[in-house]
Amino acid sequence: MKTSRKILMISLLAVLGSVCLAGCKKKEDASKKIVFWHTMGKTNQETVEAMVKEFLKLPENEGYTIELLEQGDYTDINEKILKGMSAGNLPTMAFCYPDHVADYLAAGVVEELTPYVEASDKATEENPDDPYQFNSADYITSFWQEGKEYDSEGHLYSVPFSKSTEVLFYNKTFFDEHQLQVPTTWDEVISVCQQILALPEIQKIEDYEAPLGYDSDDNLFITFCEQMGLPYTSLGADGKGSFDFNNEQTRSMVETVKSWYDNGYIVTKGLLGNNTYTSTKFTEQKLHMTIGSTGGTRYNYPSNDAFEVGVTSLPQWNPSEPSCISQGPSIVFFNKGDYVSQDQKEVAWRFYTYITNPENSAKYAILTGYEPVRVSSYETPVYETFLAGYNEETGVHSSAQLRAAVANLTRTLQDWYFTSPVFVGSATARNQVGAIIPAVCAGGKTVVEAFQEAYNKCVFAVQ
Repeated sequence: MKTSRKILMISLLAVLGSVCLAGCKKKEDASKKIVFWHTMGKTNQETVEAMVKEFLKLPENEGYTIELLEQGDYTDINEKILKGMSAGNLPTMAFCYPDHVADYLAAGVVEELTPYVEASDKATEENPDDPYQFNSADYITSFWQEGKEYDSEGHLYSVPFSKSTEVLFYNKTFFDEHQLQVPTTWDEVISVCQQILALPEIQKIEDYEAPLGYDSDDNLFITFCEQMGLPYTSLGADGKGSFDFNNEQTRSMVETVKSWYDNGYIVTKGLLGNNTYTSTKFTEQKLHMTIGSTGGTRYNYPSNDAFEVGVTSLPQWNPSEPSCISQGPSIVFFNKGDYVSQDQKEVAWRFYTYITNPENSAKYAILTGYEPVRVSSYETPVYETFLAGYNEETGVHSSAQLRAAVANLTRTLQDWYFTSPVFVGSATARNQVGAIIPAVCAGGKTVVEAFQEAYNKCVFAVQ
């Protein structure tokens, strides 16, 4: 009996001890927590998580934690931030597009970053062993300048993390078999589409989508406006934006796209529905060309190595003045919320400089298909080895080789990049013009109706 009681007592003490360990566990210090909202998928987040672990090992960052929270796509994260502004629920830092930051600025929740830059700026060669190696002059100029386009005074409100553009992926095996010319202009694109549709083997495929897919309806609209010199939006000297897209020229442009769709030449993500990307149909060989973000390069390689993938620059309306959109996440820092004490903001800034140091920016680019944001990243041994992984003569036979092919291409396109004006309402404009194409092509709306509806929603959003 004594033995039994002794065993019982020991068991009770063990249970009480475990309860105490669970209940008395030291609470996380919220004052040393950095919250980072982002749009990265699992693979990309794991890449940054590895950087987080190394960052937190540095003695100056001892005691801090960094919480990476995925928030869906760019539309989702924007909506959550807009809701969070009124509820006081904002992170320390977040992925953003410049269009979105204009709305956050109007609410007064964005941290101006010039003081942080001035405090940490130094030439890279001054301390090559510095884990941060922050040098604002080393960031690719067009990427860095995006963060200064919010006002005429050059205040810095966002900084680049990784950048991408759009390229044309094509089924090289199919093109070679049928001796098809890789198009460089939109007239050539349509000619190739006609040739593909005329092939008996294509006519037998009942669920064939179209020769060409375009993954972003809004990018299609905005890029065509840029390439054709058509009005889209503009920014006045008073800093107010103007919605200029509802005009005869842009309506005619959409009529052209509709005729392509009606003839079976093209389909877009918006027209596929169910949030289906054209890259998915491309790898299934239900499309033989697709235009998509370089940030999604891996999704354009067939998992079963079913065919060789080729990649080339975005087709142009005016080849003498080529242009393609600059996109990809920047980072914005907030000055309102539960995780934005001065210490937290300074550590968050230090974290930014760490994840965009030359080697880390190169590593993220290699694994994802995005471009590095540092000039010196291209000169790192790891990136030079990566670029050498693609040989034009031997072609693309793996996802890694495709990413290397894209990287070799995009480094030659940086002079082509454009961005549209950013102002309160510019994010709404992007969403609304993207809705015009599916509304006209398959939604039963006339061109006039679709444009007027989009314009009215833009105007209403800023009233």
